[in-house]
Amino acid sequence: MTNFSDITDRDTLQEIIWEAAKVATGCKPRWIDFQGESIESLQRTAEMYDKWADEQVAAEDAAEAEAVAEYEQEIQQFIDMGAGDRETAVRWYVEAWTADRYVQDVDCILYHAGMPFFQPKLPAHIKPELEAALAQVCQEEAA
Repeated sequence: MTNFSDITDRDTLQEIIWEAAKVATGCKPRWIDFQGESIESLQRTAEMYDKWADEQVAAEDAAEAEAVAEYEQEIQQFIDMGAGDRETAVRWYVEAWTADRYVQDVDCILYHAGMPFFQPKLPAHIKPELEAALAQVCQEEAA
């Protein structure tokens, strides 16, 4: 958590509060009277939203890490069920997504599975293997 006691500019505090609140709650708190509140009150509000934003980011990071672990477990389960190799298991995983939902691209799969879109949160091998599997599934469906 950041200490905002050295920031005394209202506009700066407003921007800090708005951005931290957006991360923490998904919306900017336009109900705050930035001109009527004391600087000390705005500093405390900034600290509060900053703390909540840090907690929200940590929760999202944990959920994304869990989703990646679940993906790896599912791939291993497909291998154990007879896929034989990782490439086939990933194709089965993609086939399950395309059969169950409208999937436009790999980002749709990542989003619905709760995985992150970008490295370093997303292990480097996942997106390319999903892209290859999706291309193969689309070719098979077109044939």
